[in-house]
Amino acid sequence: MPTRTRALLTMWIAATVALAAVAPSIGAPTPTAAEAEALELLDAALGLDALSGAVWPGWRISQTPFAVYIPDSTCLVVRHPGLPPGFERCGGAHSTATPVYAGEVTDAAVDLNGCRLADVPTAFMRVDEFRGDVLSKVFEKAFYVHLLTACSDLCELLGPKIGYPVNGQSLAMIDIECDVLVSAMSSEDDTLDQRVRDFVGVRSFRHQYTLGRFKDFERKIEFTEGLPLYIAEKCREHAAEHLNDAALELLGESVAASGGLIGCFAAPSRLDWYRRNRLRYSGAAVCALLDRMRPDWRGVCQRRCVAPHTLLVEVVGGEAHRVLGILERHHLKERTVERESFISEAKTGPEQEFERLMRGRGKRLVFTTNLLAAVSISHDPKKTTAVDSHRQLHTSVLKIEFSGGTRVHITGHTVAAAFGTGDFDVVTLIMEMPEEYAVRSDGEDVVLESGINHLDAPFVVEAPGVLVEARVGVVVVGEDRVNFVLHQ
Repeated sequence: MPTRTRALLTMWIAATVALAAVAPSIGAPTPTAAEAEALELLDAALGLDALSGAVWPGWRISQTPFAVYIPDSTCLVVRHPGLPPGFERCGGAHSTATPVYAGEVTDAAVDLNGCRLADVPTAFMRVDEFRGDVLSKVFEKAFYVHLLTACSDLCELLGPKIGYPVNGQSLAMIDIECDVLVSAMSSEDDTLDQRVRDFVGVRSFRHQYTLGRFKDFERKIEFTEGLPLYIAEKCREHAAEHLNDAALELLGESVAASGGLIGCFAAPSRLDWYRRNRLRYSGAAVCALLDRMRPDWRGVCQRRCVAPHTLLVEVVGGEAHRVLGILERHHLKERTVERESFISEAKTGPEQEFERLMRGRGKRLVFTTNLLAAVSISHDPKKTTAVDSHRQLHTSVLKIEFSGGTRVHITGHTVAAAFGTGDFDVVTLIMEMPEEYAVRSDGEDVVLESGINHLDAPFVVEAPGVLVEARVGVVVVGEDRVNFVLHQ
C-alpha cells in the first residue's frame, strides 16, 4: 500500500474512532444522494450571514432552524434548538457544517402550514425544491421564519374564509390598482412621488368602498408573503458580492436568475389571484418603492413590526385624491363589465353553489359557530365537496359535536360550511330555510322576533333533518335569514 494512502486511511480510522467516542447516538439512516445534495446547498446558503445582514438589518440567516421535507413524510432538520422525541441524528458522511437529524412528520410535532417544528418557528422546503435558484428560495423561506419570530402578531394570519368581495367592480379596481403600481415601479425619479400618490390613493379608495373588514387580511398577506419575496429579490441583487468561490459554485444559478417580480402582474386566469396570490407580488413591489421613497424603511419596519404599505402611506399620505379621474382614465366601467363575465366563467360549479347558498335569493338558516371549539365532525366523504381550503359543500349528512355539549346534526340538506384556520375551526353553516322549524327552551316554544333575540338557557332547534342543541346563544332574525350565533 502506498505510503500516502496508508497515512490517509490511518487518519480516517482515527477520526472515526474519535467521533464515535464523542458524538451522540446515531439512529437515523444516511441521507440519499438527492437528500445529501439538498443539505449541502442548504448548508452553504445558511452560512451567508453577511448577505442576510446586507438585505435586512441585523438578520442572521444562520440562526434559522430549517427542515428538508421528504415525500415519505419524514424531514431532515438542521440548526434546531429543541427537536421533539423521535428525531435522531443521521449517520454517514454528508457535507454539512452542522449535524443533521431525521424524524417523522406527525401532527403532534410538525405544523407545516404554521411553519413550526416542536412549536419552534422553522423553515420548510421540499427536497425537490433544491433546484435552480436555490439561494433566493432558502432566503425567502428563512426570512418568513424571522418575521414569525420577530413580529408574531402581524403573522397571525386568518384566511379570507367567506365574504371576500369578488364582484366585477372590486376586481376591476384591483386591476387598475396593479396598473398604477406597475407605472410607479417604472417611473423616473421626477414623477415617482406623483405615481406613488396615485397608487396609494386608488388603494385607499378601494379599501374604503369595497374591502371593509378584509383590509387587515390584505395588509398581513403583504407582510408575511410580500416581504420575504422582496428579500429573495434583494438576495439575487447582492449575492455576487458575498459568495466565495465554493459558494458560487454551489449557488451561482441564483446570481444569474431573473427577478421574481418580472411579469408578476400578468393577466390572471383564476379568482385565487384576486383573493390572495397577487398580494405576494404587490407587497414586494411596495417594498421596492420604499427603497426609493424612504431608504431607512427596513429598520423602521423591523422596530415597529409594521406593514410596508403603512409606511408608504406615511411617506405620501393616504388621501384618495384624483382617484375618480384615475379610475375613469383606466376605464373602470368597461372593465367592471368584463370582470363580471370573467367571474361567471372562472367560478367552478361547487363555488357557484356555495355562493348561491351564501348570497342567492331566498331565505336561509344560518348557524354561526366561530365561538365554539369542534371536537368531532362526521360526514359522508362521497357527498362532500371542497370548494377550497376554507369552504365545503355537504349534500348528505353533517354532524358536528362542540365542546360544552353543543351539537349540530343536519341530514338531507345541502349545507355550505366555512372553516377558519384548521379542519375543526368551523365558522359558519348555512342552508336553505326549511318550510318549518321550531325553537324550544326548557320544554317551551320560543317565539323569535325580528331583530336580536337572546337565548340565555339551553335550547333546541328542530326541523326535518335538522337538530341543534346549544347551551346559550343569540338569534338574529332578518328579512331573508335567521342566524343562530351559538355560544359556550
